[in-house]
Amino acid sequence: MGSHTSYLYGLKADTGQTFWKRFLGGAILSLPAVSGRNLCVGSNDGNLYAVDKRSGEVKWGYWVGAHVWRFPSIKNGIAYFGTHDGYIYALKVEK
Repeated sequence: MGSHTSYLYGLKADTGQTFWKRFLGGAILSLPAVSGRNLCVGSNDGNLYAVDKRSGEVKWGYWVGAHVWRFPSIKNGIAYFGTHDGYIYALKVEK
């Protein structure tokens, strides 16, 4: 789950308890999408991030230079997402 405070939280499904917390550099206004072990989430710092869903470790960030407000759609290992400046991107992500 994201937040306006730039943190992404890993929550236990059965209790809602936080088991990790990661600062990503900008407000996170959308839900993450799941691709294998990774959560893909956009941030207002202009990046799409892949974060390990078990540990919260940031695997990579791809800077697009504009707010990533909507959650990505993932199909066949490709994350599709739009940005505030009107562009649409497609990035290969780990399955």
